[in-house]
This record gives sequence, structure tokens and C-alpha cells, in this order.
Amino acid sequence: MKDRPCAGIEVLHCGRFPRDRVIAELDSEPFDPGPGIAAQIAAEWTTRLRQAEDVGAELFDGPLVRLVSWSVDKGELRLELQPTGYKDFVGTNLRDPSLPPVKRADPLGNSAMVVTSDGKIILGHRSNKVFGHSGCLHCIGGHVEPNRHLAGGRIDTFEAIADEVTEELNVERSQIREIVCMGLVRDSKSLQPEQVFTVELDMPARELHPTGPEHETLAAVIDSPEEIDRFLADCGEMVVPVALACIRAHLEME
Repeated sequence: MKDRPCAGIEVLHCGRFPRDRVIAELDSEPFDPGPGIAAQIAAEWTTRLRQAEDVGAELFDGPLVRLVSWSVDKGELRLELQPTGYKDFVGTNLRDPSLPPVKRADPLGNSAMVVTSDGKIILGHRSNKVFGHSGCLHCIGGHVEPNRHLAGGRIDTFEAIADEVTEELNVERSQIREIVCMGLVRDSKSLQPEQVFTVELDMPARELHPTGPEHETLAAVIDSPEEIDRFLADCGEMVVPVALACIRAHLEME
């Protein structure tokens, strides 16, 4: 990412972190923006629910984790997290990202550069039923969910991205060969932080199919700098910034 800058993305840190080098601690105290911001969150949520209903999109308030702080020390990526929710994200980051950091939900997202056994990378064409980035090309991913990925006061972000890949592509855990964290980025518009990964599969692209309402179709691109650059020249305007950062990070790891 440092050698291939991405419009719309702030690179917080890039590196190569296996599972045992990422430590994500969850605080017991949930995100509290204060009564004034809480009222604004409630009002914005009501508006967004109405908008979603008008276009037939899906929108619900699920539990998420907020990135409070991060650091890298002796080859470890350490994340300090606290509980938050999707409604808080909509009412702060998406409504007014200029809020001070302590007043933003800043939920930790995750995105995977999925690499198949026949040497292709996978992007999903997002459906019109999703709330964010409908009609665009995005990586497989989502958000870290504390009710699913918490154990002993720590969040397993590798388990979280594995869940996204198996659920969105209908693959088995046994078909995941390797997961590596490539670092942290932040969307320059919403200021949402995102942990980016490479996920290698033991299956070819032709056997992958999108499941659920998130993606309508998949795009499989030959995993070479020349083919990826050609794809981005043709379709780059459809690729969301976080997915572009994922692609760039993956190219730098090769």
C-alpha cells in the first residue's frame, strides 16, 4: 500500500501478521457518545430505516466492535476494542465523520483478498439489497461481531474473516489454506477502520458462488500485476476504496 497509494484510503499500517501476531482485546465498557450525540444517532437511524424500506434494502442494528486504539510492537499488531453497534456507526461515521474520534463509533471492519487455487483473486458485485456500496465491486468481508468472535476477553479477528469467507462464498473451513493479516486502513470519507487480509483457498474460482443477499455475482481476476492493472483500468471506478487497498496490499505482499 505504501508503494501503491489508494484514493479514498488512509493507510494506518501495512505488514504481514499471522494469527498468533494479532492481539485484539475487548473492553467491557460499551461506546458511549453522550446524550446529545445519542439523540442524533436515534434520529438518523429512523431516517435511514425509512430510506432502506423505500428501496427494499436490508438494514438492522447488529453488535460490532469499536477500534479505540492500535499499536505495533515487536512484530505484533495490538487492537484495543469496545462494544458498539451498527446504529451507532450509521449515526456517527456515516452521518457526520467530522465528529471528534471519541464521539464516533469507528467499528472495525474486515475485508479479504480471496486467492483461489488456480491463481485468481475474487471480488463480489454487491446487490441492490445491501445498505452500503450497492452496485459496486467489493472484497468479501463485513464487520467483527463480538457475540460470535469473543473468547477470554479477546476478539479473534481471523475467525471473523473466516466466517465471512465461508458464509459469502459457501466454502468449508477445511478449504481455507491460509489467512494472513495485511494491516489496517481507514476509509477517508467515513473514517471507518478496516483490517485487511489475504485468504488463500484450496479450490478454483469456477467452484465459488455467492450466497446470501450481499453479492449478486463474483469477479475472478488472474492474480498477476499486469492482469490486475488491466482489470482496474477497465473497472476501477466500480471498486470501493477499501477493496482497492486490499488489492494493493496483496500485490505488495507477493
